[in-house]
Amino acid sequence: MKNRQIVEQKIKKAFVILVIIYALAIVIYHTIEGWSWEESIYFTTATITTVGYGDIVPHTTIGKMMAIPLMWIGIAVGFYFIYTIQQYGVIRLEERTKAKKKWP
Repeated sequence: MKNRQIVEQKIKKAFVILVIIYALAIVIYHTIEGWSWEESIYFTTATITTVGYGDIVPHTTIGKMMAIPLMWIGIAVGFYFIYTIQQYGVIRLEERTKAKKKWP
């Protein structure tokens, strides 16, 4: 049970970090590039998920330089979030397996 609680906390932390990065990027692109909120959300989503359609691109040097760490950090935190969810699934499966073994 303790491992499960630790992993649940990791999932929550990873999610919060991902939301903070996402929100900051949206605000930064809205402010620096002068994009609408929708365009900022769209660009941030395409960048973090590595889709990168290229239909909306930063035009300022600061905007371009912000995209580089956004890619790396977004990918890293996104993968960590997915990894912790996978860990949670493994722990739950182990708990169920142990519970079934206890049945007569």
